[in-house]
Amino acid sequence: MDNLLKERSWLVGDGLSIADLVLLPYTRLSPRVGLSLSQRQHVRAWIARCEGALGLTAVARFLKRPVKDRRHDGQDHRLHGVRAARPRLSRGRTNA
Repeated sequence: MDNLLKERSWLVGDGLSIADLVLLPYTRLSPRVGLSLSQRQHVRAWIARCEGALGLTAVARFLKRPVKDRRHDGQDHRLHGVRAARPRLSRGRTNA
């Protein structure tokens, strides 16, 4: 991927495409699963271009500070950069 992005700005074509959109979430968080991007300068630049084009906050900001999330089970769940979906509870409604 780094070799491909050495010669072009986007994965396919001259602008942001569905290919970029599909691979961006996995690639930008790959360091979280042990895949280092430190030697892949073209991939890092591509991530920054995608984030800029989509108006996303740079992922590095989220990885440095955990987000507290208190769910309905009373436990303290610490997430890094992603807020967990809170379960939707029906209040007084039944599906009968």
